[in-house]
Amino acid sequence: MDLLNLDRIARSFPELKIIMAHLGTTFFRKEASELIKVHPNLYADLAGSGSWMAIQPSELASWMCSCVAEVDVTFLGFKKLLLGSDAYFTRPDIMINAQKHYEMLLRRIGVPQDVMDGIMGKTAEKWLF
Repeated sequence: MDLLNLDRIARSFPELKIIMAHLGTTFFRKEASELIKVHPNLYADLAGSGSWMAIQPSELASWMCSCVAEVDVTFLGFKKLLLGSDAYFTRPDIMINAQKHYEMLLRRIGVPQDVMDGIMGKTAEKWLF
């Protein structure tokens, strides 16, 4: 789907929580990160169609931080991310490995524990209960 379609949907349904798959895929991650920072109801998962280990900490930090990174200590953009994986039910190890990978990546960036907890499930948990 063209990311601009998600822009229209997010604007049309501001109360709807929308999770963009794969942070916009490899070619559109920068654009996807800008969209999730603009729309309060738009989030992205960290899956990636098998390329999840290809994201480097510096890339993720540049996509999710404010354009004035020296001033941004809120990690607000990171609060729009959710753990995701293309794991199959028959291969739960994929999800476990993805979680470990993203925890390490987020630690290298310096993401605070409370924000990491949100990414690892606390944000989505609030929507369910």
